[in-house]
Amino acid sequence: MLHATAFAMKCVMVYFSNELIEQQASPDDSEEFDILYLTTHQINQTIQKGEIWDGMTLAAWTLYLSKDAP
Repeated sequence: MLHATAFAMKCVMVYFSNELIEQQASPDDSEEFDILYLTTHQINQTIQKGEIWDGMTLAAWTLYLSKDAP
């Protein structure tokens, strides 16, 4: 089991946009980015296969899916 207690006290901002323009990133030394283009169905399948399992990503995905819910 992996533990990430350092994240337990962090505030994470989640943004949704559908009009993005790809540009060159300037990450900090401790940052690494992977850009994936997935459909909603592909993301759900990836979660079901256990390939996406971290709490921050799952929480952000749940917020996204509930954005139009009453």
